[in-house]
Formats: sequence, structure tokens, C-alpha cells
Amino acid sequence: MDIAIFITLLIITYKSSKSLSDSSEIFKEFNVSRVLSVLVFIYPLGPLLLIFGSMQPHILLYLLVAACFLPQLVIARKQINALNLLGTNRVKGATDALSLAWLGAIIGLIYLAVVLIMIFSISSVATSNHY
Repeated sequence: MDIAIFITLLIITYKSSKSLSDSSEIFKEFNVSRVLSVLVFIYPLGPLLLIFGSMQPHILLYLLVAACFLPQLVIARKQINALNLLGTNRVKGATDALSLAWLGAIIGLIYLAVVLIMIFSISSVATSNHY
């Protein structure tokens, strides 16, 4: 599962980076920050942290993984809402690009949630067998 999510996030990183770059003129025209174009490159880091950090799981590891996705989620949603308020069809490509970046963040957070549920399930089963 880890490798599949990593590859999926690599693809989303590439596609969202390209589409955000293609929409840079719209972002410039409507004074929308282009920081998301850089932040999407952090997406593949989340699964890598979980793969290589799982040998010594710690709360800090899970917070770092969440930090790979939460800023993009918040920024993308705020920018989508701001562009939708403009009421023009010219921003359609830009909102689609932002939606793809938002989707990458959602996928990453769902992945983290599934991993945490699996860890807690395994640890609760292991501790319940020690009577």
C-alpha cells in the first residue's frame, strides 16, 4: 500500500504542479499566491516518512506526515473559494488545478488515517492477548 500511495502522490504532484504552473497568469492577475505550486512537491515525502520512520514510530513522525498535507489542504480550499467568488469562467482552469492539489492533500491524510487505524488496531489486539 505504501508504494502505491507514493506513486499516486508522485503523479498528483506532477499533474498539479503542471496545471498550477499553467494557471500562473490567472493567479497573478487576481493576486492569488502561488506558494501551492511549491508545496505540492512535499506530497511524496509523507509516505516516505512513514515507510522509513515506521521502524521507530513516534507521535512526531505522524505530525510530520500530517504537515506534509495539511497546509496544502487549507491553502487550496481558501484559494478555490476566493476564485469562485470572482464569478468569472476564466478561473475554471485555475480552480481545477487547485482542486487537484486539494485532492492530493485529502489522499495523503486518508492514507495517514488508515495507517494510524491499522497501528492502533494491531497494538490493541497485541495488548488484549496478554492476560
